[in-house]
Amino acid sequence: MGNSPVAANLISTLSYQFANQHDPRTVILLARTALRGAENSAMSATLALLYERIAWAHAKAGDRPATERALAAVERHYDQRHPDDGPTWVYWLDDNETQVMAGRCYVELGIPQRAEPLLVDAVARCDEDHAREAALYRSWLAEAYLQTGDLHGLSRKPPTSSASTPAQDQHAPPTGSNTCALASPRSAPIQRPARSRTSTNPKRIFRAIRVAPADPRASG
Repeated sequence: MGNSPVAANLISTLSYQFANQHDPRTVILLARTALRGAENSAMSATLALLYERIAWAHAKAGDRPATERALAAVERHYDQRHPDDGPTWVYWLDDNETQVMAGRCYVELGIPQRAEPLLVDAVARCDEDHAREAALYRSWLAEAYLQTGDLHGLSRKPPTSSASTPAQDQHAPPTGSNTCALASPRSAPIQRPARSRTSTNPKRIFRAIRVAPADPRASG
């Protein structure tokens, strides 16, 4: 059981990476397999992250009801977290990140009117220490403006907040979210890997990861 949240994170991350290049049904299967394997052992912060990946998978499939149910689950689990809840690899999941994912999902669903206020607010709350995140948020906000045809919005500078952002985990890198490593689907598509004979069956992947020796650095 000790490896289940780590395995779930790896599989849900794979679903996120597959989202641009694979059948949405495969992406949804991976994301939900990740949750199924860890829902009885993962803490609230981890569950919020897993539901984010499920929301994104359903958004890529164009399923608004399923996307919104997953986003509601993200909010519910995120609100239930505790300061020391979850492993260190979810340090970057904060109010802005959950709000931005909701905005991105609405952009993907073609509902920019719902996405715009979420993304504008997230950009406004970024301080100078989160410049990379702000750049990514603006790229998704720009796409929302393009969908609405608001070309003036593309040139408007979102308001900035003078409020400081919450302190990060003391063990976390100082440069903020690892969301930047998983770049915007529109701005930097993930390169398609070479085909291999390795099985991509989600259940087999999960079982293989669960029985691997625990890595104390990954288990938080």
